[in-house]
Amino acid sequence: MLNKIFFSFLIVISTIFLLLVINFFSSSAPRYHEIVFNLEQGDYRKKKEKLTFYKSTNNKKKIEHFEISSKRYFALNYSGYLINRNCGSIESGITELFFLTDKNGFRENQDKLYEETDYVLLGDSFTESICINKPNDLKTNLEKKNTTVNYLNLGQQGTNYPEQLNILLSVTKETKFKNLIWFFYEGNDYETKLKNFDYSNFKINLENLKSQSKENVVNNINYEVNSNFNISLFFKFRVFLAELLSGLGFFVKYFVKYTDLLDYNDYEQAVKIAGKFLDNKNVGDRYIYYIPSWQRLTTYKSLKLNYYKSNPQIIQLDKLKASIKEIAENNNFIFIDGVDFFMKLKNPLEVFHYGLNTHFNEKGYQYLADDLYSKIQ
Repeated sequence: MLNKIFFSFLIVISTIFLLLVINFFSSSAPRYHEIVFNLEQGDYRKKKEKLTFYKSTNNKKKIEHFEISSKRYFALNYSGYLINRNCGSIESGITELFFLTDKNGFRENQDKLYEETDYVLLGDSFTESICINKPNDLKTNLEKKNTTVNYLNLGQQGTNYPEQLNILLSVTKETKFKNLIWFFYEGNDYETKLKNFDYSNFKINLENLKSQSKENVVNNINYEVNSNFNISLFFKFRVFLAELLSGLGFFVKYFVKYTDLLDYNDYEQAVKIAGKFLDNKNVGDRYIYYIPSWQRLTTYKSLKLNYYKSNPQIIQLDKLKASIKEIAENNNFIFIDGVDFFMKLKNPLEVFHYGLNTHFNEKGYQYLADDLYSKIQ
């Protein structure tokens, strides 16, 4: 009987050791969905909040930022409304994002930039810098590089390329600007299609962004996230197991069929429309910056080995990137490959909160600004 118990114990230990060895040499996305989320009660957001809360309890690092109620922030004199993105519980688990908008509802722009600016930034929540307060956001990091260069940030969460094109054509119609930087996020910026796009009649409605007036700011700010979950030993074990199986998940991908992500002709039409608009405005350099996804960056360990390029999911993402690059360059856009920069980091997952599938943390936006600025000089 004792021999059987010992033998079973030895098998378990050997299996765990083998998984650890596999994780050391290869990596993939942790199996949170299968082992953590699928065994939890509640909706998807609540499940993410619980995992983030658990990770944040051991990482209560306070990040310095400009509080909206401070004189320093008020001196910036943004003319719009107070926005709370209500994202802290699924991002850092520590701090909420609050900001004031400009006259059109975009994040922290001086209204005069709608008359004339050096660069227009266009994109989704990564461009807006979701859940990262000033001065750790993308735009402020860029401004630190050269105080004589200014940026009009038209990034808005939840948008794909058709909505972003809509913003460009509608909001900058009367704006004089020298250059455009259009960000493409590999994770989901291809999900909405441009079909039957009539750019001459597009209008943008930002009323849904307006939450409360600027005069109420001082008495209504609480940056602290107040999540609270019961974290059992079983939950901790499931998280450990999900991460332990991440290396094994790399090999599972070889048995999954991945379809094309991009409607090539649809995206090309969007870029052509943007190019014609920029030509008519005599805009100089126009860039498309390709932001790598969390799913890609989780495979970073295999980059040093010979099986990174053979990963079916990487093949899928590389085809997406190649298509974006080809369309960009065929339409006189300068393509900037952010994959090269981020995959060369010692640990690319350090740009996300606790290595989870979130938006960038403070370090991520600093890195993004560093790479972008070095490429547009």
